[in-house]
Amino acid sequence: MPNALLTTPEGKPGLKAEYNEGRRGPDEQSKSILSRTEPNVSLTQDNVPREVAEKKSFGVRWSGFLTATDSGDFLLGLRSQGFTRVTVDGKQVAMAYGGSETAPVVGRVHLENGRKAALEITYGAQNGKAHAELIWAKVNNAVSPEAIAAAKEADVVLAVVGITSQLEGQEMPVTEPGFFGGDRTSIDLPQQEEDLVEAVAGSGKPLAVILMNGSALAVNWINDHANAVLDAWYPGEEGGAAVAETLSGKNNPGGRLPVTFYKGVDQLPNFEDYGMANRTYRYFTGKPLYAFGFGLSYTKFSHSELKIARTVTTEQSMDADVTVTNIGKLAGDEVVQLYLKFPAVKGAPLIGLRGFQRIHLNQGASQKVHFHLTPATSV
Repeated sequence: MPNALLTTPEGKPGLKAEYNEGRRGPDEQSKSILSRTEPNVSLTQDNVPREVAEKKSFGVRWSGFLTATDSGDFLLGLRSQGFTRVTVDGKQVAMAYGGSETAPVVGRVHLENGRKAALEITYGAQNGKAHAELIWAKVNNAVSPEAIAAAKEADVVLAVVGITSQLEGQEMPVTEPGFFGGDRTSIDLPQQEEDLVEAVAGSGKPLAVILMNGSALAVNWINDHANAVLDAWYPGEEGGAAVAETLSGKNNPGGRLPVTFYKGVDQLPNFEDYGMANRTYRYFTGKPLYAFGFGLSYTKFSHSELKIARTVTTEQSMDADVTVTNIGKLAGDEVVQLYLKFPAVKGAPLIGLRGFQRIHLNQGASQKVHFHLTPATSV
């Protein structure tokens, strides 16, 4: 953020900085340590005021005005380590509770050329480490020319797209299209992600799409055009290794979806309708994009010789057996799933998962899988 765009509440260059003993900026309980004018938010271990340099934790509040020299939507926030909250004209646009590493946290805000926008930044340094840097960038949703050029030169395109935990969550100050307060108003990919995939697919190279997400995504175009789709969810620090091993064939995937992937929100009831009709695989009557329990492997399995001891009732236990055979060319895991259908009674689910087992079979091998249902699991 250029220094020249910032002014204090009194109209002087810079921002008013108030240091205190709190961990999340000034409040009624925290003791004030220092108040001064600073040219910008650019706090590091090397320039921490001597009054707080020896403290393991302290808070800062920067306040003043931001006057943009261009109109449009901007991503505004902090690259920081510790607690962060940024408000513009009294509206929270970015917040993070901090972590052990320096990371950016930003939100979308609309600014007008020459108009003063009230800016307040609350920061809490923790564990003796301080880093807070005011950052911004004008929103540009155009597909990166570098990405398109790289796709044209590649043998295979791996497009890693999706959403992040900074977009979906609870009570979050998210201002991106398709999200509201941490809730999702659309289950589509963010438009710029969709545009990116379509652009790199135009290279004509084999395309594998790796999804990063914490909930279902309506990836209809990707389903129709990609050569492969791998859902990595939010995988953690070994996620890259797991994805690489799966795409290269070192690992034969055997995962199954724990949620239904719908084609769009038009297949679902209104968000404020709390009835179960057409919600989850148990009540859904339409055709989903990917069904609950769906998953592919590099090999194929057949299920045969289903044997049920007797008619299913809710009063007695029952047993079911099925023979599973690996009819493909590779060893792999199969997740055998047992579902029950329910009588056509108002309010009753259509089907319900009542058992599953993961088994490993070599090429050509067969195994009998046994399920035992008690009265408690048959309802």
